Amino acid sequence: TSLAYLYTNPSGDRFWYDTRPTLRKTVEDRATQISSTDVEYEIERRLRTLRKEPPFAGLHICPSSSLDVTDDQAVRLVILRTGDTYKASAHINKAIETAENILNNRGTSPRIYRNMLAFIAPDQEHMTSLKQEVRRYLAWQSVKNDCEDLNLDAAQNRETDNNLHRSNDTVEMRIKETYCWLLVPYIDRSVDMKTLVWDTLNISGGTDSIVAKSAGKMIQNEALITKWAPAL
Repeated sequence: TSLAYLYTNPSGDRFWYDTRPTLRKTVEDRATQISSTDVEYEIERRLRTLRKEPPFAGLHICPSSSLDVTDDQAVRLVILRTGDTYKASAHINKAIETAENILNNRGTSPRIYRNMLAFIAPDQEHMTSLKQEVRRYLAWQSVKNDCEDLNLDAAQNRETDNNLHRSNDTVEMRIKETYCWLLVPYIDRSVDMKTLVWDTLNISGGTDSIVAKSAGKMIQNEALITKWAPAL
C-alpha cells in the first residue's frame, strides 16, 4: 500500500498520494514484460549446469538439431528443449516428435546407433508454472540491478534479496518437477523388428539430479540391458 499524505489549505481539502508503486507491483509489472526468449534462455542456462553421470557417456542439453547429438556406440542422454513438452494424455506430443527425429537422423544422414539414446522431456502443464516462476525470478533480479534508479531503501533491498533467493530455489525445484519424463525407445519384437515403441517413465520426486534419476530408473527397469540389446 502506498503512503498517503494529507494536505489542507484555506481553499479546501487537497489530497496527495505517494505515487511510488510498491515493490511487488513493480515486480509484477516487470514480470509481464520479460520476453519468452529470455525465459527459455534462463531455463536452458540452468539445465546446462547438469553434469553427465555413469552409465551415460554423454549428456546433450537442449540440442537445436539432431546434428548436435553424437552418433556412436555409447549411451547418451538427451535433455529436450523447453518447447518439446510431453503430455501424458495426448497422442501427438512435441517431445516424441523431436525425440524420434533425433533418434532416426543425425543431420541429413540416418542415425546408425539408434539403440544408444534416451531422452528427458518436460511436462507440458508443469512447464507453464515453471515459466511463470522464471519470469518472477528475472523480474526480482532486474529490480536488484536497478536498486539505485528505483531509489530502494534498506528494507526494500532486504525484501528484494529475500525474494530473489526464494524465487531462485523455487525455479530449481520446478525444473526438477517439470523435466520428469524419461523416454526410452525400444523395438517391440512381438510385432516386428522395426516398430519403435516408447517407454515413458515418470522420474519426478527425490533429491537426486535429473541425470542420476534417469540412470537409476533405466537400470531398475533393465532398459540399459534388455531393451538396448544389439539386436536393435
